[in-house]
Amino acid sequence: MSVNERGFSLLEMLIAMAISSILLLSSARFLPALQREILRNTRQLVLEDEIWQRVYTVAKHLQRAGYCRGNCVGEGLVISAKGDCVIARWDANSNGVWESSPVKEADSIGFRLQDKVLETVRGATGCTGKG
Repeated sequence: MSVNERGFSLLEMLIAMAISSILLLSSARFLPALQREILRNTRQLVLEDEIWQRVYTVAKHLQRAGYCRGNCVGEGLVISAKGDCVIARWDANSNGVWESSPVKEADSIGFRLQDKVLETVRGATGCTGKG
C-alpha cells in the first residue's frame, strides 16, 4: 500500500453511521402512515370499481329491456311507483318468448334499492319479497 493512498478514518466512519442511522430512523417513522394511506387508496379504488361494474350491469339490462324476436307478452320494463325497483325483460336467447322458468334461464331480472343496498334477482315477477 502506497503512502499517498488514504481511506476513511474511524471517526469519519462513526459520524457517517450516526447520520445515516438518524436519517433511517426518521424515515422509518413515516412508513406505517404511508402503508395506511396506500391501503385506504386501494380500498377506495376497489369500491369504485365494484360500483362501476354494478351500474354498468344495470345499464346494460335497461338498454336490452323490451327486446323480443317474436311475440312476447307483457311489458319489457316495469318501474315501481317509488322508483326504487325495476324489472327488465328481454329475449336473451332470441326464441321469441320471455321465459319465466326455470329461474336460471328466465328472461327477466329485477333490481331493487332497499336499505342502501342494490338487490338483484333473476326471474323477478314483482318488487316485493326478500333477497
